[in-house]
Amino acid sequence: MKSIKKKKSNKSVSKGENNFFVYLLLLVIVPFVLYFRVIHYNYTDLDDASLIKDNYDLISNPDNIPKAFTTDAFFSHRSSFYRPIQTVSFMIDSQISGQDPWAYHFTNLFLHVLIVIALFIFFKKSGFREEVSFLLALLYAVHPLITNAVCWIPAQGDLYLILFGLLSFIAFINYYNSKKTKHIIFHALFFLLACFAKETALVFPLLFSLYFYYFQKKKNLWKEIIPFPFIWVSSLGIYFLLRTTAISVNDFSSISGITAIIKNLPAIPTIFGKFFIPQDLTTMPLFNSLSVIIGISAIIISIWVIAKNKLYSNPYLILGVIWFLGFTLPPLYYRLRLAEFSAEYFEHRSGLPIIGLLLIAGIFISTSLKALNKKILNIIIPVLLIFIILAFLHSKDYTDPMAFFTSAINSNPENVSALNLRGNEYFHSGNIELALGDFENSIKICPVYSSPYYNEGILYHSTGDDRKAEYSYSQALKYDTLWPGVTALRYGILYNFAGEKLALKKFDEAKIILKKAATEFPDKSDIYSNLGYIYYSTARYDSAIYYYSKAIEFQPSSAFYYSNRAGIKYSLKDFAGALSDYSKALELDPGSAGSWYNTGNTKIELNDIEGAISDFSTVIRMNPKWGEAYYRRSIAYSKINKPEEARKDWVEAQKLGYKEIANEK
Repeated sequence: MKSIKKKKSNKSVSKGENNFFVYLLLLVIVPFVLYFRVIHYNYTDLDDASLIKDNYDLISNPDNIPKAFTTDAFFSHRSSFYRPIQTVSFMIDSQISGQDPWAYHFTNLFLHVLIVIALFIFFKKSGFREEVSFLLALLYAVHPLITNAVCWIPAQGDLYLILFGLLSFIAFINYYNSKKTKHIIFHALFFLLACFAKETALVFPLLFSLYFYYFQKKKNLWKEIIPFPFIWVSSLGIYFLLRTTAISVNDFSSISGITAIIKNLPAIPTIFGKFFIPQDLTTMPLFNSLSVIIGISAIIISIWVIAKNKLYSNPYLILGVIWFLGFTLPPLYYRLRLAEFSAEYFEHRSGLPIIGLLLIAGIFISTSLKALNKKILNIIIPVLLIFIILAFLHSKDYTDPMAFFTSAINSNPENVSALNLRGNEYFHSGNIELALGDFENSIKICPVYSSPYYNEGILYHSTGDDRKAEYSYSQALKYDTLWPGVTALRYGILYNFAGEKLALKKFDEAKIILKKAATEFPDKSDIYSNLGYIYYSTARYDSAIYYYSKAIEFQPSSAFYYSNRAGIKYSLKDFAGALSDYSKALELDPGSAGSWYNTGNTKIELNDIEGAISDFSTVIRMNPKWGEAYYRRSIAYSKINKPEEARKDWVEAQKLGYKEIANEK
């Protein structure tokens, strides 16, 4: 009898192991198949282009990995986003696919699969039965609210936070189940990585403590938790020390504090409601009454069900509620100044809070599976299928920038930011009319928003309508101070506005704008270059040389600046100075036929005729159709008494249509 029982027990263990691996396999296959097509998606041009394409020279060099910990996520020194793990991950992705987005997308998908596996293990180790843990993890894997995190590259930091947070929690539980020191080490490592993924990791110590209190207190003495507060405090201390060093500016593009929290409060019922009824899914969500009403209704119903079942003191309920609120509330502290016209929350931020709701759902699924003899599956399976379909459809919104911004506009036609950004996409694809339509609609909805005026200015400039461009830039400048912190836009407005003034020959007005720009952006060489052009155009050559010298000071590698300063020196008959600058321009850009031509002319003035002939010959080799180069070389030949060569070049210049030949004749 004993041997029979032993054999039966072994079969039971074997069956349990088989179930575990089947569950594990399904948790890999289902999300991978659901989201596999994401690796073929493009960038959305909302943050991902700034994070990756604009910084590619930095992230493509592995030697810059230390910089990930000493600067902001955008390498801009103006952002308050500090995401070292995400930045390092982008650096690794860049070694695989360069600027092509497929590796960055694959990393998001891979992280999502790892999170689903970690969730399964976490639920199982927290005390849920294996089949319940599987259903909860599978629900998370296909939940449409997670689509944003999987499909949008900039959500990678949140994915790392979720993964490392769960792994640190698993290690925490493992330690109390085994008392092995290695689990303390794993916990410390994963928690530190979670901190460097995103600052929201500071919520985890509260959850660890709650878990210890409700699930481990009876089994372990309080002294056994002592090593962990030291780990948490030291990890957060290291994080905030490096963050303080890296982030030395205030992010004026957002507001923070009580005002932001109050305005962001609808996020709580919105996320809660979309967990149960995932409607109005979009790429740039704005708060709306329907989502808030659904969320409040869901909260009321949940409270009623909890009260009816007398679950007030259930440890999973307490942990789940604190988990949900703990990860929902911190992001509410910050709010974009233009949030009501762009995005008031992002769906990828729901990834952590809804784990708390899954903990609560686990209570009811566990009870239902036991009480209804697994009839609950008749409800769960259709729900999973609906979620899969919704997630699949929603993922198409991240295919490319046009789909991304159109999704936001379809969700809310008054999304000013999405209209403006889609207008940009139309403009870059050559569809001027649709671009102008989006810019005009954006302005109509929010007449004091500077960005669409700025983009209109660029559009009108591209079509040659300088007067309309001038007006658009003037409006952008008028309203720009309402949205502080966007310094890249501020500089663009000032610089381009001055450019239109120059095109319209309004030199005095252009000068005022450029000097204002120089005060605000003293290290921008283009400003000084344009001031140099203004003074040159108004025959104030000394001032022109001064400003071109300033431009060279901030951009010493510009052949253009040296060439322009040389031209002014030539006008002042400082031929030696002109030749020095032209030579420097050639050193920086030896392929410039214009610079070779200019050095040739300058050498004639300095009576270096052989040198001039050599330079004009170089020009002719580079551009055999340049009639004026033949003509100037003919003059040089005549100065050293080579009439045949001079006559030959003169004839060739005439053949090529050089107009001065007729006058000379």
